[in-house]
Amino acid sequence: MSFARRSEAIALSERVLANSTNEKVRSTTRANLCFLYLKREDQENAMQLARTLPHVWECRELIMPEMHPEEDYRAELRKGIRTALSAICAKIEHAQHYPHVREDLLIALGPDGQDDGDMTKQLELLMQFLTEE
Repeated sequence: MSFARRSEAIALSERVLANSTNEKVRSTTRANLCFLYLKREDQENAMQLARTLPHVWECRELIMPEMHPEEDYRAELRKGIRTALSAICAKIEHAQHYPHVREDLLIALGPDGQDDGDMTKQLELLMQFLTEE
C-alpha cells in the first residue's frame, strides 16, 4: 500500500472511530487501524490503540458457552476453544518467519525450551476436553 493510500485509510479509519456508534464497526476499525499505524511505523499510536481492544476474557468464544443450557455448554465451549486455538496457531505459524519470536516461544516453555509442567498439564486438559465424547 502506498504512503498516500495508507494515509487516506488512516484518516478514514480515524473518522469512523470519531463518528460511529456501532461497536462491531468500531472494534474492527480499531484492530485494522493498529496495523495501519504499524505500517506507518507509528508504534506508539498502534500500541495505545491496541490497549483499547477487548481482552480475551470478553471475546465471544468464551462468553457464548455461558448463554447455552448445560446440555449444550460443552459443545459450545469446544467450538470456542477450537476457534481461539486456530487463531493462536495462525500466530505461531506466522512467528516461524521471525527467528527471534520463535526463540521467545521456546523460552516461554521454560529453560532450554522445556516445559515447567504447567503448560503440559494445561495442554493435556485441553486435549482431553476436546476429544472426549
